[in-house]
Amino acid sequence: MKPNDLIYIDDGKIVLLVLDCSMDGVICEVKGGGVLGSNKNVKLPSGKHEHMPVLTHQDTEDLQKLIATEEIHYVAIPYAVRKRDI
Repeated sequence: MKPNDLIYIDDGKIVLLVLDCSMDGVICEVKGGGVLGSNKNVKLPSGKHEHMPVLTHQDTEDLQKLIATEEIHYVAIPYAVRKRDI
């Protein structure tokens, strides 16, 4: 991320302008606001997601627990971008 990049949330209903970036986070200005609910998608500028993991450490731990209970049949990753994500 870099200043002046745009981030789109919930299919572009909410638009953020990146003001500053650091390893601790990103500071943004809301350019187009709205109500942010749960389970909304986030679209980063093209190629900016390249180094982001598909699953967090917590996701991996949760999946391992579910697999151990044999109550999980498959895992779906919607909108997989890279071949290695599948």
